[in-house]
Amino acid sequence: MSGACVLLQLQTITSSHRRHWRSPHPWPHPSDFQRKQFRRYLHHSGVINSLTSALVALYEESDKPDDAMNFVMNHLSAQLSEALILEKTELRRRCERLTEENEELRSKLLQYETPP
Repeated sequence: MSGACVLLQLQTITSSHRRHWRSPHPWPHPSDFQRKQFRRYLHHSGVINSLTSALVALYEESDKPDDAMNFVMNHLSAQLSEALILEKTELRRRCERLTEENEELRSKLLQYETPP
């Protein structure tokens, strides 16, 4: 393929993309139902509350940081850290309960086993 043909194809592709991006709706918009489902998903997963909390903290900050994005990310990571600490505590309690249960079941099993 000659260089002129490649250039012509490239110009055709580029011009079709320009027309595409100039159109009022370059991609299909989700329906109202899809938007509502997505909002419910964000609400139930806690994303809305976390973002709102971070933005409120930024708003209430008397000395506004230079990097608002970094502030929000740090606030969100602190929330995540708290959640992970709670989950870790819960998992340790569960592990302790299961260990105790395991010991009880082993002792019951030993009662029914015959010595060699």
